[in-house]
Amino acid sequence: MLKSKGSTAREKQVDMIGQVPPEALLLAIEAAEAGPQISDLEDAPLLQNWFFIKREGDAIRAEGDLSGHPTISDPWVTTSPVIGFHYDFGTSKGWLRSFSRWYRLGAVCEVVGDIPGPEGAVGRALAATAARLETHRNIWREGAQRKCITP
Repeated sequence: MLKSKGSTAREKQVDMIGQVPPEALLLAIEAAEAGPQISDLEDAPLLQNWFFIKREGDAIRAEGDLSGHPTISDPWVTTSPVIGFHYDFGTSKGWLRSFSRWYRLGAVCEVVGDIPGPEGAVGRALAATAARLETHRNIWREGAQRKCITP
């Protein structure tokens, strides 16, 4: 990881990937950008009543009501960093790719008094998050490729 005193903002963003092996990160980024195969979602955990969070110095993560996870029985989860997602307001369904796995998305958390659909506050927030994740993927890809070239 890049820890130099004079790290740039881009280098600090790369640090957020933690101990993920660069090859695994590159594969996860490629998978998120391509979107899931049907088989990726068949047994994927389901997140309901979900939303995105971002704490200072951390990557974007999702929180929500969880069911069907193979190792987590807690009904509420915070995912590993999110790499990509797609959500359809019409069907209230979608998918999410975190560093560690695929998730099926059910209904997004409602905002009291919000206009439903992509034109409301939730829709605008999801669009902004998607744009930010694209930037993160580019930064992570660059950092992972650099690590693959010079261990």
